[in-house]
Amino acid sequence: LGLSPEQALVFEDSRTGLSSAGAAGIRTVAVGDALSDAEREAFTPYAVPALHPALFREAGAAQLLKAPSA
Repeated sequence: LGLSPEQALVFEDSRTGLSSAGAAGIRTVAVGDALSDAEREAFTPYAVPALHPALFREAGAAQLLKAPSA
């Protein structure tokens, strides 16, 4: 995508993903309830219960969600 860490935002539902994004200097949003509040807060203050496909359509990111053509 050619973005710097400061320009990116990661939505993640795992400890590993949140940790990796944070280590790369990328802002993160925890998705879902797999982590306790205390675990989530160790990585990010931001959380959403789920992501809806409309979020990506409205943001113009639909192309990112499509599988690569064969």
